[in-house]
Amino acid sequence: YAIGNLLHWFWNDFEKMYVMCDNEKIGMSCMICRQVIQEFFEKDKMIIAMNPNGDEIVHTVEELCPYPFDEEDLKWK
Repeated sequence: YAIGNLLHWFWNDFEKMYVMCDNEKIGMSCMICRQVIQEFFEKDKMIIAMNPNGDEIVHTVEELCPYPFDEEDLKWK
């Protein structure tokens, strides 16, 4: 739901995206969201995973999705 709203309202109009859970754990995006991120975001965009305390882990899209399923996987040989 959140990733869909991001794409709907701010399509390609941002430099980074924040992912946060409401507990002490640093929130990482799920695999479905990572696939969407990989498909729609440029590889150098920053994804910042954090918790409410401000602890964070920063990745680029390329680092977060090192083995993407993309248009190359859909081509007939």
